[in-house]
Amino acid sequence: MVLRLVEFLREAADGYEWYRRMGFGNAPLSRNAWPMESVDSLVTALRAWSAKLVQTHFDRLRQHGLITAEREHANGP
Repeated sequence: MVLRLVEFLREAADGYEWYRRMGFGNAPLSRNAWPMESVDSLVTALRAWSAKLVQTHFDRLRQHGLITAEREHANGP
């Protein structure tokens, strides 16, 4: 799933900015290096997210209208 997301971001006009917001284990790539890197290496550079961080980012993307899916609330009634 992350591979598909990064592939999508590489085609988007503001993909580099969204990619930088995803979080890194090390220093992020420069804008000049972004188009030359393979998708696999771009994914490997990302930091692993906790379940809470995934939920937070999912909700933020939904608020901005970038995704329309509803997430299942695990702690609901």
